[in-house]
Amino acid sequence: EILQESSSSALEDIWVYGNDYRPDAVGEANQIWSSKETAKLANRGSFCQGDSSRLADFVPASSFDLAYSGYFVPVIPNFPNSNTEEDSWEYSVSLCNSTDPNDIRLRNREQRTQEDWISAWVKGLLHIVKPGKVVALE
Repeated sequence: EILQESSSSALEDIWVYGNDYRPDAVGEANQIWSSKETAKLANRGSFCQGDSSRLADFVPASSFDLAYSGYFVPVIPNFPNSNTEEDSWEYSVSLCNSTDPNDIRLRNREQRTQEDWISAWVKGLLHIVKPGKVVALE
């Protein structure tokens, strides 16, 4: 969408790269960026499976003029007696309304875990962008 909305001739020789920890998302990106239609917008770089919170492990520093991240996928909490992802989320929501001191501690720990995860993700984006260039977060 960003590339389609820009008709500026200042956007030339654009290369698009990406990663996702989900192999299906990587496959979808490879399929989208292999089409003739997207080839008119930008050149296709590589799309690989990888953990965005660990970009420094596989992307050299200062490689890009722009890094864009869409949705930040939250860490799925892993609580005792939670057999499914849905069970974990329901329990997590129940902690939000609890006044029990143990629940408050657990809720605060879960919040710190989410903040650490997002922090690592953003630090990874900062690592791969050239100094003075753009990191865009949705």
